[in-house]
Amino acid sequence: MLSVLTNPDGFFASRVEDPQPLRAAAVVLVVALIGAISGYLTIQRMVSGLPSDVAFAGTIALVFGVGGSLIGPFFIWGLYTAVFYVLSLVFDPEGSFKQLAVFTAWGFVPSIINGLIGVVILFMVLGQVQLPTTAQGAAQFQAQLQQNSLYQLSILLGIVFSLWRGFIWTFAVKHARSLSLRESAIVVGIPVGLGILFTVVSNLL
Repeated sequence: MLSVLTNPDGFFASRVEDPQPLRAAAVVLVVALIGAISGYLTIQRMVSGLPSDVAFAGTIALVFGVGGSLIGPFFIWGLYTAVFYVLSLVFDPEGSFKQLAVFTAWGFVPSIINGLIGVVILFMVLGQVQLPTTAQGAAQFQAQLQQNSLYQLSILLGIVFSLWRGFIWTFAVKHARSLSLRESAIVVGIPVGLGILFTVVSNLL
């Protein structure tokens, strides 16, 4: 599996006949579990100092936050697969949507590394910010997180890993849809570039 990080062209070429869909889906599941842990730690920290009269609302937020973190990677997987599939139609491709979906899932392997690093950074950041003691303070807590230099570092690392994921996806689309490297780079570059732009605007500007 590690060869997808270092030699994605060879990795996907060797899996055209046997894409291993269950193992690919497991990659996305691991990403989701790591995200759920990160979401739980953040929200639990936010609500731990709140008074009892708003604690119930904090519990609801915790449930929805963890649930969203679990569902999110699967939604993103499906979204990127659909976008890659539609954009690749411009180049008269071959290959099924299912094959593309499996190969797109394999491209989430860098997100596992990014998620693990993110959890470590999160532990460090949570020890540096003040716990909210009111419902209004929860918003201030979130603002403190976003202004923290370690948090901003995690965003920058996320961008780097997004580029790495895009690099892998370029070869995934190439082999799943029988495109040239240039064509697959265009197909992948558009949504990945827009995703990175959104991250920069919403977190760093």
